[in-house]
Amino acid sequence: MENTNSKYQISLPLVLCIGLAAGVLIGAGINSKSSSDEVNKDIQKLREVLTLVKKEYVDDTKTDGLVEDAIVHLLGKLDPHSAYISARDRISANEDLKGNFEGIGIEFNIFHDTLVVVTALSGGPS
Repeated sequence: MENTNSKYQISLPLVLCIGLAAGVLIGAGINSKSSSDEVNKDIQKLREVLTLVKKEYVDDTKTDGLVEDAIVHLLGKLDPHSAYISARDRISANEDLKGNFEGIGIEFNIFHDTLVVVTALSGGPS
């Protein structure tokens, strides 16, 4: 008896791989579309509120300041480490990172949002 593969044995894995790949692509497309739709709905809500404030509020308002405050508040609700740096403040924040960087003279690691001192560096201020 000869050990040859039938057309069925050869084509079945190929068909299954193509079906799996198509399913993954379709699933990813549906998932990204639903996430995108949710974000678009949220953006539309903010757009409507800002439009109403700009047109209907009793006093003149500068919506750019309201947007900045909204972003700061939104990120502040996530966790204590998320923050928004405006374009104006980003320049000064980056200046602190240029040139010489001095620290307190320790080697550390961060585990689960907690700073752990590994060792003090010799000759450092610590």
